[in-house]
Amino acid sequence: MSAQQQALLPFSCAGTLTRLPAQHYRNLDLDITPYFCVADGTPVLHEIDSTGKEWTFDDLRQADAAAFRDRYHRLAPDLRARVARDGESVPELADVWFPTPLDADQKLPPKPEFLALSRAEQKSIMAGHNAAVAGRARQVAAMIESVAPGAIVDPDSFAFHGEGPLLQVAAVAADLRAIGDQDGILDVGLALRTDEDQPTSNAWFQAGEFDAMQWLGMDGDGVKVADVLGTDGLYDTRYLGPASGSCDAPLGPNYDCYCGPSAPHQTVAEHMQHVLSIIKNTWQQNLGGTLPSGAARHSSTLAGNGGRGYCGSVYLEQLVPWAVNEGATVINRSATNGESASRYLDCVAQGYGCSGAFGYPSIVASAGNSGGSVQSHLRNGLVVGAVDDHGSSDRASVTMADFSSWQNTDLAELPHLVAPGVNINVVSDDASGNPVQVNFRGTSAAAPQVSGAIASLQEYDTNLKTWPEAVVPIMLVSAFTDTQPLGPDGVPFDLDDGNDDRDGAGLLAAAEAWEVVYSGQKSPGNTPAERGFNYGGYNTASWPKATWNYPYYYASVPAGAYLRVATFMLNHPACGTPATQSNCTHDDFPNYGLYVWNTATGAYQWSSSAGNNYKYVIIWNTYSTTQTFGISMFMFSWAGMSADTWGMAWDSH
Repeated sequence: MSAQQQALLPFSCAGTLTRLPAQHYRNLDLDITPYFCVADGTPVLHEIDSTGKEWTFDDLRQADAAAFRDRYHRLAPDLRARVARDGESVPELADVWFPTPLDADQKLPPKPEFLALSRAEQKSIMAGHNAAVAGRARQVAAMIESVAPGAIVDPDSFAFHGEGPLLQVAAVAADLRAIGDQDGILDVGLALRTDEDQPTSNAWFQAGEFDAMQWLGMDGDGVKVADVLGTDGLYDTRYLGPASGSCDAPLGPNYDCYCGPSAPHQTVAEHMQHVLSIIKNTWQQNLGGTLPSGAARHSSTLAGNGGRGYCGSVYLEQLVPWAVNEGATVINRSATNGESASRYLDCVAQGYGCSGAFGYPSIVASAGNSGGSVQSHLRNGLVVGAVDDHGSSDRASVTMADFSSWQNTDLAELPHLVAPGVNINVVSDDASGNPVQVNFRGTSAAAPQVSGAIASLQEYDTNLKTWPEAVVPIMLVSAFTDTQPLGPDGVPFDLDDGNDDRDGAGLLAAAEAWEVVYSGQKSPGNTPAERGFNYGGYNTASWPKATWNYPYYYASVPAGAYLRVATFMLNHPACGTPATQSNCTHDDFPNYGLYVWNTATGAYQWSSSAGNNYKYVIIWNTYSTTQTFGISMFMFSWAGMSADTWGMAWDSH
């Protein structure tokens, strides 16, 4: 560019300035021209619109997402598709999701003093909470009635589905848009009629991924998976396979998985039943579905859940240790986790008997359904977002679900990866307790697919039952099919690059994860291999500050393939004694970096964000021959720690 042209830009560049082709942001109706300024070898991206205003990449993405939501009136893609099919004048049955901003005395934080109360006092507090949520539902119902009279199906009822409550409406497209335009509405999505065909269950989810693992003999046999929830009541797991203690053992009133025949199944039970239905594939087992696979159909399931007045009030400090001590090596957490609750789960994952939980489980949590800030801040596990595969078995057809949360308020980058979360066929109970097919959506539908995949990997390599440090990087490097445009370098957006990415490391690839595990554990100085993993422990003597870990690892990358490398060091949160989900505060993990380089050319990628206890790198082999890459880590600071456990993995595909 000429000096005169550069002078018109709202920034100065002391190095080499490159102008890239303009990009049109349709939702903003804005043309953005990217400029790269490279000074002292460091590239800096500047995004300039047609008026000369400079945007940060993060502000641009958020503005575009907000414009998309405003443009489509918060109607979910499945509902927009149904309106396009049926026409503007046909009433559609829809779920209206809304938040519940409650006063401090109406919320239910798991306080130690609350747990010490009598059952009668706990029920009284629960009743107050439920009354507050019901009051909010009445406010939303009145607002809906004002813009779409007669649209609400049942003004006196609302339902909980995972992270939030909803009301059901039947209205034409114009009224649905008017409802979606109101302040305080999170989402308006398709609710399926019972008298019409259900959408095809995600072909990729059941047939494309987990079939391959089952053909190899891995379906979670011998592995226990627990779903731990806190907003719905416990339920009868008779349609979900052996309960492995959650129904049959004398666990006391706080742990009963069934409250008796008077407990309304659909109101109390459906969320957890849906989650475990995905893991067990009970849709096919009980209703004659034609798709053969579940995520881990022969795993044993544990149901650990707090009630809403039906079964009493039970919290993480009781449920998670119970599940771990019952033998669960995978914990699926489909509920909102605040910062402290996430740190508590991190504490459980590190073992050492935290809160009386004696095990080293792999923990998987849903990212949340607000489309905004990630609701689970888990570090010693995996946070999962949701995509829509549009009923196709083609991985390239997936798009992000607009409700999937992805923004972070700190230096962490979450979610870690994504899985399908739209139009998932599951089993529930009808009013008589008989199995029926229903449709499930949300990040709570995505997380159990990752949990099931981990269970199947643990069946193949039982060492992974006690090494979440290895499980996390294995799942990260095996994920692929980026749901976003490529970065300026032609490489998918890196998970650990300082930018919040909607899809993290990409789309869950269960069979590819097995390929990594099947390749075998590698030792330092290994013969170059396309895949590998390792795990173990370091201390300040074996890996001193300001040194590289040596010998290095070596990856073989075929021509045109991407090399993905991930490392992980365990987080040790500071918790009280005993640990609870309200007394776990800051994180403690070493500050280190991951360095990956081409041993022939010296070209490298570096991951060193201090905000993540994982590191992640993608390198594209653009050469016409197989290349060898070295992998090493550099210890910046032990952050006051004397030792830590770690894991690493790589995959070329």
